[in-house]
Amino acid sequence: NSKFYKEIYDFLHSKKLHNYLKDNNLELDFKLHPIFKEYSYLFKLKDVENVSLNYEKTIIGEYKIFITDFSSFQFDFVKLKRPIIYFMPDIKEFNAGLHSYRELDLSYEDAFGTLCLTSNELIKEMKKVSKNEYKVDKKYIKRMDNFFIEINNPTDIIYKEIIK
Repeated sequence: NSKFYKEIYDFLHSKKLHNYLKDNNLELDFKLHPIFKEYSYLFKLKDVENVSLNYEKTIIGEYKIFITDFSSFQFDFVKLKRPIIYFMPDIKEFNAGLHSYRELDLSYEDAFGTLCLTSNELIKEMKKVSKNEYKVDKKYIKRMDNFFIEINNPTDIIYKEIIK
């Protein structure tokens, strides 16, 4: 009965999503966090093409868009400079402390993509990214470019900091 579940279920079963995927010859791999694996039966997809529940290891370089609530996998996609869309239908509950996490390491305001609160917003944002040929928006590419610091000889730097 949670807003989180209802919005994800609506998204996965949305006609708009399925038409979008079919029209763009795309597939959607839906991956629940491992702690939710026992609840995967709640997300069973009936007569749904181009969407699959996926628990297998995958090659992330094959993905055109990464959709997440706040997974640390986002940093892999930052490194690859791929579009990221945040989907947090239960943000009010999260902000009220009704979640196992109490705060984010990186706020959505400083993150690498658009925050969507409903399945309709998410599909609209996916279409926008597609129309932009899966390129990261300039606002976010600048953040991605500045996120990782390239360091020569990191071991020496760590050693010197420990000695201090």
